[in-house]
Amino acid sequence: MSAPLFRMLVLFNGVLLALVLLLWVLGAAGWSPPAPVAPAIPETIYTPRPVFEAGQDNAMLERPLFWASRRPVAPDAPPPVMVKDGFAEDAQLIGMAGTGENLVALIRTEGTVVRLMRGEKLGSWRLDALDAEGVVFLGGKGDVRRLRMEHAPQDKGATAPSAPPAPRQPALERKAQPNNMPPPAPPGGLVIQSAN
Repeated sequence: MSAPLFRMLVLFNGVLLALVLLLWVLGAAGWSPPAPVAPAIPETIYTPRPVFEAGQDNAMLERPLFWASRRPVAPDAPPPVMVKDGFAEDAQLIGMAGTGENLVALIRTEGTVVRLMRGEKLGSWRLDALDAEGVVFLGGKGDVRRLRMEHAPQDKGATAPSAPPAPRQPALERKAQPNNMPPPAPPGGLVIQSAN
């Protein structure tokens, strides 16, 4: 590149830079932000949804559209029958957890599972004792009710295996390496061997 052409380019860039700085200084002093404009929101029309009345003939409630059977839910089961002393007939001891004073009885009654510790009440009955066989409840008049643990039936034909289990195989077995090939690196690091 020739010297006169280079000087002209430097002069041109200097003039251009001076113009940009002048416009920036003059423009910053005279600029002000525009006034805010409120958005034009169209009026919305409120349309209430139809309400299903209990006395109306509602096909949607009688035959639900997205249910396979298109039949409504069956009414809830009747409440459990209580015997004359207030203890539910369907009460069942389903488990016990804990040790010592922290022993808890799990009792299924009226379709729910209740956790009771010694001294707590189920209706008008107080849990008096917990042991390996079951639990004992005392009523208000000195009545005693015992719930026994029901165990699942066991298969009488099942026996322990007669042969001991086979010994465990090592997780990584070394494979035969072709001649002049080093063994693979162990997991967790690289081993550098010198060639002899």
